[in-house]
This record gives sequence, C-alpha cells and structure tokens, in this order.
Amino acid sequence: MNNKITYYENGSKYSEYFHLDLEKSCKITYYENGYYKKKTYFLNEMCHNSNGPAIVKFYPNKNIKTEIYLLDGFIQRENNKPSFISYYPNGQIKYKKWYEFMNNISVLNNHKPAVIKYYENGNIKYEKYYNNGILQRENKPAVIKYYENGNVQYKKYIM
Repeated sequence: MNNKITYYENGSKYSEYFHLDLEKSCKITYYENGYYKKKTYFLNEMCHNSNGPAIVKFYPNKNIKTEIYLLDGFIQRENNKPSFISYYPNGQIKYKKWYEFMNNISVLNNHKPAVIKYYENGNIKYEKYYNNGILQRENKPAVIKYYENGNVQYKKYIM
C-alpha cells in the first residue's frame, strides 16, 4: 500500500495510512477537530505490534478509550498481561481482558480472572474466569459480582 490521506468535507484530515519501514505501517483516523480517533499498526499488512497495542481508540477528549494488543493478527499479549483494556472517558480503567493464542484462535485464558470490569470509582464490578475460552471454573465461582462498595453481591458456579 502507498501512503494515503483522506479528508472530511470541511478539509480536516479524516485518515492517513503510511509506512513506518518496509514491513511496518500505521493507519490513523481523526475526529473532525483533528484529535486522534484510532491508530492501527500493521506488520506485513497484518494487525500487529510487538512494542505496544496494535489498536488504540480515543475519546474526543484525547483520552484513550481502548487498547488492543495483537501479535500476527491474533489478540494476545506476552507476559500474562491484559490483551484488551477499555477506559472510561475520565481515564479510569473500565475493564481488562486476558487472551491467549490456542488452536489457531485467541481465547479468553484461564490463568486468573480472564475478564475484570471496574466501576468508575476503581472498585471491581465483576470477575469472570474462563477455561479454554469457555466461562467455567472447577470447584470455584466462574463469576464473582461486587457491589460498588467492594462487598460481594453474588458468586456463580459454572462447571
């Protein structure tokens, strides 16, 4: 692909695609006000970034909305770090998801909670545990939901 720029009707830049080197490229889309809307990194035209998130989405206020980590087109991240992180507009983490690459697909992993969602105050809203991509946990709750004050609301067992 060649470097390419597209524009809104008002003349503001809408998107640009450019090469970082022979194999790496990046596509950036913008809000009409010129702030970043989304950045996507590629390696050989496959969504990939080994140095950070491959996809970063932004709120109109410039804060990060979502970070998605992909390696060779699959959602995953090394060192058991979350592969998908979503934020509230104020910058507080909304939820985290851990994926791993198994059988040629990305699945929610089973090393710890695979999904943690937070209230805007930072307290955990719920935790979900997965086994090979299936919501379940042996002899322990697969879902734990909390009240905003941090007390347990309920536990759900799925075996």
